[in-house]
Amino acid sequence: MSEGQGFTMDEWLVALQDAMRPEAGAESGKTIRELAESTGIHEKRVRSLIVKLQGQGRIVVKRAIRTAIDGRASNVPVYLIVSQENG
Repeated sequence: MSEGQGFTMDEWLVALQDAMRPEAGAESGKTIRELAESTGIHEKRVRSLIVKLQGQGRIVVKRAIRTAIDGRASNVPVYLIVSQENG
């Protein structure tokens, strides 16, 4: 997915929702960087979409442990999209 292409909000949301699906054995939710890497959407755009979804009550924020490049584990925010019916 290229940042220069004209995608609708629904297409962006589908891409984010697909990217947020946990892989087998993985923790639920992904960081903004992980979402950007798996969708090809720039981190700034991912953050903007998450803010919009949060305003609609469609984002759940959790915390998860991630290891930084220096080897230290940190408790960081991860995001999940919830359906409008459940929100």
